[in-house]
Amino acid sequence: MNSLAQCLGHTKPFLVYCLSEQFESDLTKSSLTKGMLFSSWVDVLKKLWTSSAPVNPTNLKFQAQRLMKNFPLSRQQDAQEFLIYFRMGLHEEVNRAAGKSRHSSRDLSKLSEVEAASGAWNRYLEIDNSRLVDTFVGQLRSNLECTTCGHSSVTFDPFWDLSLPIAKHQMKPVTLQNCLQLYTDKETLDGDEKPNCEQCNRRQKHSKSLRIYKFPKILVLHLKRFTPDGRKLDSMIDFPEKLDLKEYAAENAKESSTSYQLYAVSNHSGTVSFGHYTAYCRHPVSGQWYLCDDVRVEAASSNRIVSQQAYILFYEMI
Repeated sequence: MNSLAQCLGHTKPFLVYCLSEQFESDLTKSSLTKGMLFSSWVDVLKKLWTSSAPVNPTNLKFQAQRLMKNFPLSRQQDAQEFLIYFRMGLHEEVNRAAGKSRHSSRDLSKLSEVEAASGAWNRYLEIDNSRLVDTFVGQLRSNLECTTCGHSSVTFDPFWDLSLPIAKHQMKPVTLQNCLQLYTDKETLDGDEKPNCEQCNRRQKHSKSLRIYKFPKILVLHLKRFTPDGRKLDSMIDFPEKLDLKEYAAENAKESSTSYQLYAVSNHSGTVSFGHYTAYCRHPVSGQWYLCDDVRVEAASSNRIVSQQAYILFYEMI
């Protein structure tokens, strides 16, 4: 929790929103935690940025545990899973769409891609609409193509982060671009994964490819180091401080900028069953990098950021 608190606490647009107390006018009492999670989070942020003393996040942990009853924070937990639950909990407390009626029901499949993407996004905002959505959520374009008749169908879905498979290279270092390429490359859906083809009117083998249609202000990249068979991949992934995602953009992508700057990294050292989380965070004003551990914060050189422990990367649009 501490590692991700530091990463989120260095997320400039979200930090400004929290510390300026703009969130108070967005709080909804209909959420499960009734605003207490966001309030305790802001209390931690204020202490982080106004005091040099260690911050005790006991109340934040208590409020988070109320939300995540099946996710005991007293034991070792996966940071990426915690990030999903925690951001969603904060989002629900400031969700502008909470309690409002839903109107969109029209069929998007007959529209142009631009219209379909806009319709899918507006439909999403009718259910989930908050400053966290404004900050963290993007939109993916998914294309399914039947390998038998060639019929294709396109859908547009929101994403809060991208979980990237780790590419394997025998003779050269693995880069973040290799992982992004693997994520967006065509994959074959066959066997039990075969979807139904509207043209053939039966389940058929398909190819599937992904592209980014709407780029989020804050891009969160999760490196899938933990495998389904219980192993941890300690591969060194070389990731840049400045990242351009232009080659992974869908045609007619919505955002004008595809360029990002790294500002935080959540690290995991250890094994699947036992480990420790730390964070590297770049100061939003000075640009100095810091290593944030449970009980200390110290200046760090930027050449230390790339390591085998890097697990979740945080980039801001530039």
